Amino acid sequence: MAALWSSALNEQFMGAMVNVNDEGSGTITASVEWPDGLRDELTRRFAACINELWSALDSLITETVQLFSSSRTPRDQDVQRYWPTANSQENLELLLAQACINGVLRTHADIVLSTQPFLPDSEIEQIQRIQKGMRQLLTWTEALDAGANITVWATPINPTVSTEPNSEGIECIPGSSFDLGSRTEGVVADFRVPAYQRGMRVFGRPGTLLDLGFAADFVPVQADDTLDSRLREVLEVVILLHAHFASVSGKVRGIRALPIESLNRDDLWRSASESPRLWEQSELAGLTETGARVAVVIDPNPSELVLLVPTEDGVFEPADP
Repeated sequence: MAALWSSALNEQFMGAMVNVNDEGSGTITASVEWPDGLRDELTRRFAACINELWSALDSLITETVQLFSSSRTPRDQDVQRYWPTANSQENLELLLAQACINGVLRTHADIVLSTQPFLPDSEIEQIQRIQKGMRQLLTWTEALDAGANITVWATPINPTVSTEPNSEGIECIPGSSFDLGSRTEGVVADFRVPAYQRGMRVFGRPGTLLDLGFAADFVPVQADDTLDSRLREVLEVVILLHAHFASVSGKVRGIRALPIESLNRDDLWRSASESPRLWEQSELAGLTETGARVAVVIDPNPSELVLLVPTEDGVFEPADP
């Protein structure tokens, strides 16, 4: 998004116009002419970014279930996300009824439930920060679903007016920030030229900062409040949630489940018949005949336990790390 926006700014697709009346009062107006496809492409990239953030949250749920849950609770096939985020207690209950977080540890569930955006701001600063980030993420998602597009936010910084012949004491008052991308034009400054005479040439510079904006809720509260800064804050909140989940997981004693969705899952197991432990084929066949689902064998080295899993395709053991 940043690279595409920077390239567009270099094309200087903002225009400006000076309007003045016979009394010497006037305005500087700005306009934006979107290059073909630019707005749609910026919106598409923004939507892709939002989807990636949700995927990062979903992975916390799915991977935690894989690590700690001995059962795989069936989930509603219509569930869009595993990380439930709701705008009311009622809607949260509906999401939880879809078993979206079944199987996570209670402490992990507490993190999810205590940071819901509809809850009053927590007195704990870190939780309050997470709530704010989740509210923003939910707002963006709902706006995208409603068809909102990226826009251009204009902030008048230092508009200037000059005349020929030169006139002293020109008053030029910058306007407020506004959404320029969704309208034909907007006023960036009002001015007055003292002793204006018909035929006097008046020049204006918009002196206006252009930045990306999105959705009707985007009204910067200060100069450094931009779409980029808000997006970075949401990203940092997602990173913070990952850190919390990792911290909780690290405090749990005991073994972890093998990652059933690992990209390297083909390397997690090997056939016991090819094991360097040299199992007797009669032993492996006997294990299969018992109908056991899992066998744990104590190696002659008492510090090692070996897991054997009989399947229709033979007996398997974990591969060496």
